[in-house]
Amino acid sequence: MLWLVVVLLGAFALFLAVVVGVVVLLGSRYPTHHTFARVLRVRKSPDEVWRVITDFGAQTAWNPLLRGAERLPDHEGREVWREISRQGPPMLLETTESRPPRRLVRTITDTKAAFRGRWEFELESAAPDGCRIQLTEHGDVPNPFFRFMVNVVGPAQYVEAYLRGLAKHFGEPAAALENVPPPPSAR
Repeated sequence: MLWLVVVLLGAFALFLAVVVGVVVLLGSRYPTHHTFARVLRVRKSPDEVWRVITDFGAQTAWNPLLRGAERLPDHEGREVWREISRQGPPMLLETTESRPPRRLVRTITDTKAAFRGRWEFELESAAPDGCRIQLTEHGDVPNPFFRFMVNVVGPAQYVEAYLRGLAKHFGEPAAALENVPPPPSAR
């Protein structure tokens, strides 16, 4: 009977090794870097949108991706936050560019993260009294296992969830997201 348990455990270990190997092989076929952009239009001014997207501590009230956010000491005069995700490990984000109320760049600074990158927010006034919000993600996923997982769930999943949460916060849950090409400098 013991031999049967050993054989079954060995077969399971072999199966698991094959699955992981296939995932890593498939993941290695995806590019390490990705860039994409989505646009949301809301009936709020760029100033109103800016206040909400830069109030990082309050984002847990409307951002479906976050369970918590903790302000850390500034790094070279720039804000740093630890965001506690609902679906993964905490992430350190630094505000690397801030030009109110038009442009915000938040960069992952955690060197132990499974991925690296930044989100770039571009806000523009939109007629008659609204705001066009373009969120561009520049991501690097060096590990082929995680690259496979990102591409299975869709690399835009987090950007889209963030923008949908923002639209809902502004009372516009049915707002459509536009898939737009990233800025020329990002390609």
